[in-house]
Amino acid sequence: MKAKPTLLLQLGLGRVGRALVAQYLAHGDRYPALRYLGVGDSSGLWLIPDGWDAPALAEAADFKGSGMPLTRWHPDSTRAETVPAPDAYAPDLLWRLDELGVRRAIVVDATPPGSDTTPLLIELHRAGYDVVLANRAPLGGSQRDYDALTKAGKGRVRANAALGAALPLADALRHQSGGDPIQTVIAALDPALNWILAAVQAGLRFSAAVGEAGRRGLLHRDWCEDLSGATSARVALLLARLGGLKGEPEAVCREALLPLGWETQAAGAVWERLGEYDSALAQQAWLAGEQGQVLRYLAVAGPDRVRAGLEGMPATGPFGRLAAENSLVALYRAGDARPTLLGGPSATAATTAAAVFADVVSLL
Repeated sequence: MKAKPTLLLQLGLGRVGRALVAQYLAHGDRYPALRYLGVGDSSGLWLIPDGWDAPALAEAADFKGSGMPLTRWHPDSTRAETVPAPDAYAPDLLWRLDELGVRRAIVVDATPPGSDTTPLLIELHRAGYDVVLANRAPLGGSQRDYDALTKAGKGRVRANAALGAALPLADALRHQSGGDPIQTVIAALDPALNWILAAVQAGLRFSAAVGEAGRRGLLHRDWCEDLSGATSARVALLLARLGGLKGEPEAVCREALLPLGWETQAAGAVWERLGEYDSALAQQAWLAGEQGQVLRYLAVAGPDRVRAGLEGMPATGPFGRLAAENSLVALYRAGDARPTLLGGPSATAATTAAAVFADVVSLL
C-alpha cells in the first residue's frame, strides 16, 4: 500500500526560503513521501494540492530570486490555485486548505520578522498542523501567543533554526539533563552584529562595516532589526522562555547599537547618518581595548535579567576570541566554575535552511 504523502507548506521565499527549496531539491529523493503543497511570498501563495514537481519548485525559486512578486508567475499545473496575501497569511487560510481536502501538513515559516504570521500559525497548530520556524518573531511576541503556539497538541512545533545559529540550542534548553539546571545563558547569535563589531574592533569605520555586512547578506531585509537590537532582544526572550521563565517583550532591557532616538527615523535617513556614529563607536572600541576587552552585542537570559545590548568582554575569554564568522552561547549552571560553551559558524541562509530541513525531516 502506497504511503500517504506528507505535505509541506512554505511561507516565505526570501534567501532562507529559496535555500530551503534548494535543500529539498538536493535531498528530497531520500524522503519520497514528502511533497510540497505550496510556496508563497508577501504577495500570496501558490497551492498545488497534488504536490509540486521539482521543475516547478526550481522555477518558482528562480522567479522570486529575480525580485518579482511570486504571484506574477504561474506554475504549469491545472490544479494550481493562488491565494492573495490578505487571505494567505490570515487564520482563514485554514478554511481554504480544508476546501482543498487538506487536513494536515508541515508549515514552515521562513518569512521576515515583521510578517505577523503568529495568528495563522496558532490556528494551524490548534488544528493539528506541524509548525517549523525559521522566523523567531512568533515565539518572541506575547507570552499568551507563545504559550498557544508551543503547548502540546496534535500539531508539533520545531524551532531549532529560529535562534539564528547552526546549533541545536532550542533542544538543549528544553531537554536539560544531568547536574543543576541552566540558570543563565549568554549568547552572541546575530551574525550581522558579530561581524560589524569585529570589523570596528579591527579599525573599520562603523558605517563601512554596516555596508559590508549588507553586501555579505548578513543583515535582515529591514536592517534596523539588527542595529536596533530587536533581533537579539527576541533571542534573549526566547532563551528565557526555553529556560522556563515567563515574561512579555516589554520586559526585555534592550540597548540599541544605534544612538538614542535614531530608531524612530526612516531607514533611509538612518542609513545616510551612519557616518555620524563612526567616531563614537570607534572610541568605545578603543576604550574597551585599553581595558583588555572587546565589544560584543549579547543576548542575556537569567533569573535576574533578560537583556540585549553592547558589552565589553575580556579579550582573552571565549567571547573575546570569537571570530567574526562564528556564533557562541555560554550556558551557566549553579555551582559550575566555567560555563558550557556551544559554538559554530554563524547562521547563513544555507545553514538556516539546513536546520529547517532537519526539523522537517524529524516530523516525518
